[in-house]
Formats: sequence, C-alpha cells, structure tokens
Amino acid sequence: MRVLILMVIVISFLNANSYSQGQPEQILGGRSFGLGGITTTLSDEFSAFNNPASLANIDKFSTGISVKNLFTIGGLNAGGLSFQIPTKFATFGISATSFGFGDFNQTSISGGIGKTLSESFNIGAKVKYNRATFGPFYDPRASIGVDLGLGYQLFPKLEVGIYFLNITGFGFNNSLSTSDFPFIGRAGIFYALSDKVNTYLEFENSVRYNANMKLGIEYLAHPIITLRGGYNTNPNAFSFGIQVIPSRIFNVHLANNVHSSLGHSPSLSFSYQKD
Repeated sequence: MRVLILMVIVISFLNANSYSQGQPEQILGGRSFGLGGITTTLSDEFSAFNNPASLANIDKFSTGISVKNLFTIGGLNAGGLSFQIPTKFATFGISATSFGFGDFNQTSISGGIGKTLSESFNIGAKVKYNRATFGPFYDPRASIGVDLGLGYQLFPKLEVGIYFLNITGFGFNNSLSTSDFPFIGRAGIFYALSDKVNTYLEFENSVRYNANMKLGIEYLAHPIITLRGGYNTNPNAFSFGIQVIPSRIFNVHLANNVHSSLGHSPSLSFSYQKD
C-alpha cells in the first residue's frame, strides 16, 4: 500500500510538472534550488550537470553533492554528485543523479566539456546515459542523449546562458523514447545589480509541457552568508535558500521549494573547491 501511494504521488508530481518539466534530475545543487531552478547562467560546483558551457568559467577543481526530499515524503528523494576538472585545453565535468525509491528509480550518468572560444563566449556539450526501472514486472529502459550549452558575456555585469537538453539520442533495452526524455530549451539572463545583489531571469520550454518562467535573486548578507529566493510560474512555486561558507574551500547550501499544492521540498548540498 505504501508503494502504491508513493507511485500515485510520483505520477501526479510528474504530470503536475512540478520539477523541471517532469524530469527531477535535470537540476542539481542548493544554489539552483534556492533560486527557483535557475541553471543557465550559474558557474559553480554543479556546472557539470546544470549547463556544460559554464564549465569553461571553472579554473579550479571542485565537487558538489546534493540531496533533496520531495514534499517531505519519507523515501521520495533525489540526489546527485558533480565534479568539475579544469585542464589547459578545457574544463571537463562528470555528474550522476538518482531519483525515486525502491523499484521505481531514474538514474543518469554524464560526462561533459566546456571551453572558452573567445574572451566572452563559452560553449559546452554533455553526453548522458539514462536508465529507468519501473518495478519487478517491467524491464529496465535506457537511453543515451546529448545536451548543448552556450554562454555569452554581453557586458561585465550582464551574461546570457542557453541550454538545450536532449537534442539527440537513442534508446535500447526496450528503449526510452523521446517522449520519456523530451527536448527542453532554456535561456537565461544574469545581471549584477551591485557587488552584493545578483538577479536572474530564465525561460524554459519543452515539446511536452507549457513554458515556465523563473525569477531568482541572491544577496550577500555577510562575507560568509548568501541569501537566495526564487519563483516559478509553471508550476506556481516559491523557493528560498541560504549559503554558508565556513572556509575558503567548503560551502554548505540549504534550500526549500514550496509548491502551491504539494508543499515543501527541502534540500541540502555540500561543495568543495580546491584552494
């Protein structure tokens, strides 16, 4: 009975488009969670997953781990791990995510690269392996997909990011079709209002779902404390978060997403950057 209830909730959750166009693993990290799901213009310890073009801005080895509980339901969790590895040629990224519980589980493993083509233009690409299981009566399904990211600095305080998910791919083992992992396009703008306030605007659309607009803001309240807030139009949801920097190499992120119908989804992330 418990599994049946959770399955109903998951299906309702996906149909409600309550988390990144029905694909919970498409956003990773407490900073993004606190900003309402902003990804395209963030360069941080989760860039390997959120937008490979942002990898080009990473010049030190970094890693992040993130966990999120959906709607405060025990056992209904999402999590992931990300590595950013800079080299003289480009910055490489490796990430892995998991969503679900028990027999219902969706995992993704990816490798990507981000490179600076000019002083203000970055490009990145990612190849990912997706696998989904649906219980003992169904065979696992899997697919390989490709994502593409772009980043451009228009002015010192204004940046634009674009991220195309699932631009191509193929399935195997009773293949996951394009309807399982539909094309998603994101375009965002970052503007630094001041040395302490950053603002974000992002549009997201998919071949399956209605468009979603995301708004985010972060405020440097103290040299080691950053406050964040965000809003989504589809679904109607608010987010807030806090980042604490106990040392130069270690960050802690707390965030919470508040869905208008399904309630709270708290998250916790840890990140490390080589000094």
